[in-house]
Amino acid sequence: ILILPLDINFLINVEEIVLFFFFNGFGLIILKLYLLSKDFNNFTSPSLLFPNLKLLLTNINLAFNLFFIEDNLSRLSKFLIFFSASVSVLMASNWLRSYDKTAFEFPILIMFSTLGMALMVSANDLITLYLAIELQSLPLYVLATFNRDQLKSSEAGLKYFVLSALSSGLLLSGCSLIY
Repeated sequence: ILILPLDINFLINVEEIVLFFFFNGFGLIILKLYLLSKDFNNFTSPSLLFPNLKLLLTNINLAFNLFFIEDNLSRLSKFLIFFSASVSVLMASNWLRSYDKTAFEFPILIMFSTLGMALMVSANDLITLYLAIELQSLPLYVLATFNRDQLKSSEAGLKYFVLSALSSGLLLSGCSLIY
């Protein structure tokens, strides 16, 4: 019999998943329509440039046995992460069309890396932070070596992998010293 703890709050993750897919799906369409309209006067409002810091520090939720924290500051950070990921996929679309028309894995790798960044923002524990860092960095290894025809791309991916393996080991040894 599987017994789940009572303090698991699945609604936090449902909101995060909906926000994640909104910005990677419908957010791209909205941004594309907005950029085509060339109406940039209504975009800069003071509420977007200077958010109220008191609202960012209230309404704190904890989930998965205190491994994740969800507050307004993490929601704002996730909003910025998802927005920048959708803009980067939009900006890379012309290059992908000229590079390789069958490169379907590029947006998928960006989505997994973005998911790792979002989990990193909500991490409330060192183990969760480590897993989120690894989820964020593993797709970036593949993205660093995405241009397989060039030697510099393969070299960059290999150097990135070796340096991140070293830093990952140092992070784990530091986490073991804290625990």
